[in-house]
Amino acid sequence: MNLESKKDGFTGKEEQLEKSFEELKQQRAKRVADALQLKVPDRVPLEIAFGYFPAKYTEIPCEAAYYDYDQWLAACKKTVLDFGADVSSVQPFFPGKSSSILKI
Repeated sequence: MNLESKKDGFTGKEEQLEKSFEELKQQRAKRVADALQLKVPDRVPLEIAFGYFPAKYTEIPCEAAYYDYDQWLAACKKTVLDFGADVSSVQPFFPGKSSSILKI
């Protein structure tokens, strides 16, 4: 399957470049809202719960989720953008040093 094809409903990177951030945001919000209201969306919304996958995908250690906020944020942004999810969640950043100090 050609993932860049617009005929199969996939919003490829070329189409993303043609639209503003606000247009893409509205399109995705409508897609999710339509599906939740049992209307037929333009395509099935893609929701991905990434967990620690951004670390694996960008080849950084999972510890970055706890000890390197900038690296973790960059990995999460790259993963979300590359996979083009309409809704996504990633493992949030938990400051490891403070957790170690508090022994939690």
